[in-house]
Amino acid sequence: MLDVVKMYTSANNGEEILIFPIIPKNLPEIEDEWGHEEFVTNDASMTLIGIRKRKKISLELLLPVKTRYRHMDREAVSGEKYIEFWEKWGSRRVPMRLVITRGGHTVINMAYTVDSLSWHYTKIQDIEAKVDITEYIFEEDLQPQAEEKVYKWETVKISFGGRNFVVTGANVDGYYITPIREVLENIGYTVRWNPADKSIWWGREAAENRYGKDFEIYNGTSYGYIRDICDAVGVSVDWDDENRVIMIEG
Repeated sequence: MLDVVKMYTSANNGEEILIFPIIPKNLPEIEDEWGHEEFVTNDASMTLIGIRKRKKISLELLLPVKTRYRHMDREAVSGEKYIEFWEKWGSRRVPMRLVITRGGHTVINMAYTVDSLSWHYTKIQDIEAKVDITEYIFEEDLQPQAEEKVYKWETVKISFGGRNFVVTGANVDGYYITPIREVLENIGYTVRWNPADKSIWWGREAAENRYGKDFEIYNGTSYGYIRDICDAVGVSVDWDDENRVIMIEG
């Protein structure tokens, strides 16, 4: 793919999208700044590393109104539409988005607000504009993210009806999480996945029940705690510590 640069701006989750008509000779400079704090002790000057502040970008743009330039994007609209875009969405207090791609790869994808907009008509009635923008951080992006669970997977031996079978599971605080389908099918139940509402159904002899316990999905496989699985179908479960086997009866 050719190293083609595209610049877009949009608002309200793509309700309105505009492609910039002419790419500046130099892509806009991105200003990153960190809020470090300095303090002085008796012996030295110390720096407390701060968090990154919001990015700032200045766009200097040629927005043709009547002229069709050789390298102008064919999907571009009249330059006046870009001014109307910033004024309209700015007055509605809606954050906008800037996307720059090079050769199909994203260089920047940033929600923003307009700090200042200045523009004028040239002698040939095109528009030259300068737009100063600041990164917009959505409230949900500020929420702390839950830590991803890391399980130590191991082979788990299970006994049922006088025979043993093994599954891959993990011990979490003394309780085993195991693959729901494998466990239920090995103790005589059918299992199916309903993609419409992401639910598990288990049954026997044409009678089906929805699996009502909590479960988690890893690499396309649904896992649940072995005690929850057994409770769901009404069988008992115990742990043989001497032989390290999960005993299922019912």
